[in-house]
Amino acid sequence: MPVLEICQWKVSKAFLEDPSSLGPVFDQVSAATGCHGVYSGLAEEDKESIWLLIQWETYEHHQTLMKDPSYSSLIEKLKPTFATSAKDLAMSHVDFNKDPIEALTAPCTEVVKAIIKDGKTKADLDAVMADVASRIEAEKGSYPPVIWGQTVEDPKVFFLVVGWDSSKTHFDVVGQESFKIPLQNLRDAADLHMAHVSLKGHLSS
Repeated sequence: MPVLEICQWKVSKAFLEDPSSLGPVFDQVSAATGCHGVYSGLAEEDKESIWLLIQWETYEHHQTLMKDPSYSSLIEKLKPTFATSAKDLAMSHVDFNKDPIEALTAPCTEVVKAIIKDGKTKADLDAVMADVASRIEAEKGSYPPVIWGQTVEDPKVFFLVVGWDSSKTHFDVVGQESFKIPLQNLRDAADLHMAHVSLKGHLSS
């Protein structure tokens, strides 16, 4: 299964005035060997945090790009988009359990960072995520499959990604009584940080 690189950072005023300024970055990454697609969008919640999701054939393909001499020019192209500095960029690589394409191309994508709580295990989190996922996939307005996976960087950090018609649809669905206990089980297993993003694809040829 391809690996998804997930990046997030606060963007500059200059970027908000001209979002097309990231175009050269998308072009360079999309042309890299092993890149299967680039998706980006601003978080609905604050309108100033960008989410950049890049599908790689393998984790090693991204590592190869990072070691390439051209990578420094990529970072230079990114710098004007940072609200403060490049140090604010958060990057993770995730091995998802299923193909992410449906979630990435839905009208609205829910991205949840889940950090396992002390005393809980990967098996605990997998079990509650599987329960929540099966319930979401049965609901109108979702875009199955619901996907989740562990980050390469930290075994305690996971991401859950869900495609929806809209954030309102998401909240309407999970606000049902039938979701009360499953979602509490999820919160008991992990600390959750959520964003909604309308992703635009910048697909490689």
